[in-house]
Amino acid sequence: MAMVAVVGVLGNSPASAEAEATIELGMVPMSQVSTLADEVGRKVSPAVRQPGQKPTRVPKSAEELDEIRRPGTQFAPVSSRIANRPPVPGSAAFSPVDDPITRAECQKFYENTEPPPDQWHKNRFNLCYGAILQARKIDQNGAVLAAIQAKAVFMISMNKNARSAVVSVELFDWFNVGGLFPTSQKITFGTGCWDPEVGGPECTPDTVSFDDTIANWQNRGIRQKVVEFSGTSAMRPDDPAPNEKRSFYQFVPYFYVQTGRGTETDFVRWPEQNLRCDVARTVVNDKYVRGSDCVFHKDVGILKLDASRPDMAESVNFIRDAFDNIGSTKPGTAGSYVPGKFGTPTSLSRLYYDQALRAANRDHSIETCIANYGRNYTVRPDGKTNDCDEYPFAGTHEGSHLAQFAFPRSFAVRPLLNLHNQMVGSELSTYLAQDHVVEGDRFQVHVYN
Repeated sequence: MAMVAVVGVLGNSPASAEAEATIELGMVPMSQVSTLADEVGRKVSPAVRQPGQKPTRVPKSAEELDEIRRPGTQFAPVSSRIANRPPVPGSAAFSPVDDPITRAECQKFYENTEPPPDQWHKNRFNLCYGAILQARKIDQNGAVLAAIQAKAVFMISMNKNARSAVVSVELFDWFNVGGLFPTSQKITFGTGCWDPEVGGPECTPDTVSFDDTIANWQNRGIRQKVVEFSGTSAMRPDDPAPNEKRSFYQFVPYFYVQTGRGTETDFVRWPEQNLRCDVARTVVNDKYVRGSDCVFHKDVGILKLDASRPDMAESVNFIRDAFDNIGSTKPGTAGSYVPGKFGTPTSLSRLYYDQALRAANRDHSIETCIANYGRNYTVRPDGKTNDCDEYPFAGTHEGSHLAQFAFPRSFAVRPLLNLHNQMVGSELSTYLAQDHVVEGDRFQVHVYN
């Protein structure tokens, strides 16, 4: 996060010091106690420096572009994602795209998180940035003549069944030290939006900008604009699903002010944010993925499963055992583990198109059930029927067929009530579709209760 930036003006005459004053801009975390009131009337560093520059699209190396495209590299802070939406029965049927982020949620997160992350994903369709924006009027001798600050929140919410997003910004909770800072001063918010590969498609518009005086920022509340993601990124040989026409875009948000030295401006910025759009919902079907046609693909998704639900408790508790007591499952090899537990640095990746590998995962799991529980594992004392349940799921690249060769990464099986196994399978399918988890996207499993 950009910190305080001082723009100095050289000179020696006290009479001309205020006349030669400049405006400088900076950002500090919302969780930090402000010392702004103590700075007015005091001298700060008079060192001259170049003001911050407007972000522009710059060429990236092949390695940088590969990293931008790679899904599932950002794990959510455990407390933030659990507190954000407590899991409830039937939660997999809830569509996160219908739950846009709010200013109050973003503010609460950033006021109570230390150190603050560059951005907070409420889910794979909604994110925000939060900070305290500060402006200082500094004379040529380095003394702070006036200062003002406001809490700043920038939010992006993807639109349902569309290739667009609502971009929002709000400045609020203003504090003008002694009322000395001129509220006629203009502050501009902007964000560039483009394909990270120079020459690729741009967004429409390619720059969102809100320019206004402090007085108007104080009175007008939230500002919003719709951005459409048009065009298609260049196809790559390693694309896991060329039919989905995956395209990549970046937002680069910033604020700036006129410093008072001619046309000079001073910028502070938030880190860039990557997203991906595709046509999978329409080219494949909406049982594969839905929600929005664009998603924050770097964010690792979360499937939430309630171990107390009477219609799937056996299956969910089996997954919990696989995570925490793998020896109670089969093959249960000592020293092995299964990936994808929420709160760990491991995840699962969706397997959709390779039906042969999906079948091989299922076949190997059944073979393991037979080898460890006998061919009659389907028979239950209560007269009902067992399935051979497995984790990781057959529809993931981490399934049992390849896991048998990947020690210490492994897999787990257990015979359990078929209806419970099928209910978890239904929850999984619904979750993957609602969270727009395409082939190769990564997710974790959170077992609770």
